[in-house]
Amino acid sequence: MHLFHVLEHVLDRLAITGVYDADPGKQGGRLLGHVIEPPEALREFHGDAVIVSSYAFQEEIVEQLSYLRGRGVDLVTLYDKG
Repeated sequence: MHLFHVLEHVLDRLAITGVYDADPGKQGGRLLGHVIEPPEALREFHGDAVIVSSYAFQEEIVEQLSYLRGRGVDLVTLYDKG
C-alpha cells in the first residue's frame, strides 16, 4: 500500500502527455487518463523524457526507442539490472 501512495504522489507531479504499449491488447484502452497508443506514435513525441516501466523488456524497449535520444529525449528506466 505504501508504494502505491508514493507512486500516486510522484505521478501527480509529472506532466504525463501519453501512454504507450506494444501490446495490441492494451492499445486503445485507457491509463492515467490517456488512451494507450502503440510505440510508433512516439515518432510524434515532443516531450523531455520517456519512462520505460517494463522490467522484463526494459533493455529491448530502450534499444527500440534509442532514436529519441537524438532528439534530446531522456529514456528513464525504473530498474537497475546491473
